[in-house]
Amino acid sequence: DVCSSDLIGTRSTISNQAYSKKIKSIDPSFHVFEHACPLFVPLAEEGWINHKATYEIANEYLTELIKIGIDTLVLGCTHYPILAEVIQNIVGKKVKLIDSGIAAAESVKEELDRYNLNSDKSSQGNQSFYVSDIPLKFKELAELFLGRPISDVQKIEIESLTG
Repeated sequence: DVCSSDLIGTRSTISNQAYSKKIKSIDPSFHVFEHACPLFVPLAEEGWINHKATYEIANEYLTELIKIGIDTLVLGCTHYPILAEVIQNIVGKKVKLIDSGIAAAESVKEELDRYNLNSDKSSQGNQSFYVSDIPLKFKELAELFLGRPISDVQKIEIESLTG
């Protein structure tokens, strides 16, 4: 019995086969079918979550996967969970979506636990964000990703850090 999984990601993620290589290092018999969905990134960054164009593009990208009858789909890009509702609507409720970001965070937590590096503080720390581009655009996108407001975003000149 051969196991398989479907993965969507950016062209770069798909072309470097990072997911399939890692999975095959664990189980060489496991097959990963990878599909590039490059337009999902700009759609997510624009906040076009419930836009008609997003549904049309998602339908175009995912139709082939629906036809082959997938049951699990790995979201192999940090932007894709923002579009999870659209993706789920297109592929159907029987298809399980796996957020690779959550899986990565769980792995980091396990490592922190293993080396006893987790903070025992119950309060949240301060967050400062430094960007080399437009702070307002970063703020909007970060709030979309984090699902909460952020305040301390500062633009820095990278040249000033290297010189």
